[in-house]
Amino acid sequence: MTDDVPGRGKCGTSARTVWIIDTADSPKTAAQGHFPLVNGSTTDFAHPYAMTFGHGSPDRRGHAGGRDHRATVPGQIRVARLMGNPYHVPAGQLWGTTK
Repeated sequence: MTDDVPGRGKCGTSARTVWIIDTADSPKTAAQGHFPLVNGSTTDFAHPYAMTFGHGSPDRRGHAGGRDHRATVPGQIRVARLMGNPYHVPAGQLWGTTK
C-alpha cells in the first residue's frame, strides 16, 4: 500500500476500502469523541494503516527556465501507519463527529 488520497486513488487491495472506528488504539481520546480510522484491509494490527490528515507542506514543482518553484500544498487526507498507539496518537490521525 502507498500513501493514497481516499476517494482519489486506489487504497488497499481494492477500491472498496472499509474504514473502521478504532477506539481501542486511542482509548483516552475515544472517551472525548476522537478516534483513529483504520483501513479494514490492514494485516499489521500493531501499526495499521490509518486515515491521516497532513497539514500544508512545501512542494517542489518544476518552473519555467529549469528553476524550482516552492509552493505550499493545502492539507490532504492520505493513508499512513497509525503512530503512537495506544496513548499518543497524533492529532492528524484522530477523527470525530460534530453534533
